Amino acid sequence: DKVNLVETVKAHKSKVCAVHMVNAGEDGVLLSGGDDGLVKMWDPKTMTCLQEVRIPSGILCEEPCCIRSVFADRKDAVLVGTKGGALWEIKDAPTLLLSSHGQGELWGP
Repeated sequence: DKVNLVETVKAHKSKVCAVHMVNAGEDGVLLSGGDDGLVKMWDPKTMTCLQEVRIPSGILCEEPCCIRSVFADRKDAVLVGTKGGALWEIKDAPTLLLSSHGQGELWGP
């Protein structure tokens, strides 16, 4: 089957390493995470950015904190894995859940 590119969106300032669709359908949200340290939430119909959250850098991450995975099964909480192996949860603000997941990057589904 042939696939055609319909549109491109300037989403992040560097490469995007993670995308995830939450609640596909009328009220769906598309998540993206990139090497710029940002997790963005998008309206998939209009590709308008609804919210962006920066994962803090520092001891656990280089600057910026490179995102390797994003996941959510509902829109009120997002799990984020980083290149440094940290696991974050985003509700109102990023909260560190796990500071080291072995050695290396934390990739997701």
